[in-house]
Amino acid sequence: DRRQLGGLEGVPDAVAQALRGQQVRLAPQPGQPWGRVGGQHGRAVGPHRHPPAAPGGRPGPGRGGGPPPPGPGAHDREVHARWAQRHARLERETEQLRQKVRATTHSLARAFDRLRALLEERGYLAGEEVTEHGERLARLWGESDLLTAECLRHGVWDALEPAELASVVSALVYESRRDNGPMPRVPSGAVSEALAATVWIWAGLDSDERRHHVDRTREPDLGFAWPMHRWARGESLAAVLTAAEQNGAELSAGDFVRWCRQVLDLLDQIAGVAGRGSGVGRAAAQAGAAIRRGVVAVGTA
Repeated sequence: DRRQLGGLEGVPDAVAQALRGQQVRLAPQPGQPWGRVGGQHGRAVGPHRHPPAAPGGRPGPGRGGGPPPPGPGAHDREVHARWAQRHARLERETEQLRQKVRATTHSLARAFDRLRALLEERGYLAGEEVTEHGERLARLWGESDLLTAECLRHGVWDALEPAELASVVSALVYESRRDNGPMPRVPSGAVSEALAATVWIWAGLDSDERRHHVDRTREPDLGFAWPMHRWARGESLAAVLTAAEQNGAELSAGDFVRWCRQVLDLLDQIAGVAGRGSGVGRAAAQAGAAIRRGVVAVGTA
């Protein structure tokens, strides 16, 4: 048995018996070439020994003929390298987001400063204090809130009757579907004069907004002035839509109701800001009552 175990003289009998029971041969039989020994290619080696040299005298793996087998920590190093790459990428993305936030915050701060300068120039702010006109502006909301406040401040709507005021106010909320087209027809007299004054105030405001580099107020659109005037005077929906079509404004019943409700919203704001005791406030309240009828009144308070 000791001879079969390949010269392991001095190995205790119990160890030799265990090795023989596992059929592990540490050396080939006499005359047997190196090859499949113990069911494996090459000589069976211990955990800390390198494989033998390849036939022909060429060194085997781990002896200068190729990279050694990976050590027990190679897998951990690869995992750590991947996590390091991921961490570096996340750091770069986070820094890019920080730069965007800083740029946006700086941009908002500059926009606020420019708007504040415009309001101070127009008399709505006095340093850190809000003026009486500023308090009125704070109670208006909408795309043309500053233009509405300017028109109330200059009194260009004071002498208008309820239907006339509704017609003029519609220019601040209505938006035509077509950018280009003939000039829409508007009621003559007080309505035409008030609309001209409103557009004149808008032109001055637009110039100041350009100079201060703030968002510009949309130009008044006169396309709904005539239908709104006729509806506020009590005419039927069919007559109003027919007149609108003849005037170049293509309106469905749903579009007409939607624009009427936006006019109602602005009239209610004007009545609340100006006060029902004033001429324009009283006219705004009466115009709202005249508009809120028929299909327009459905679903409204």
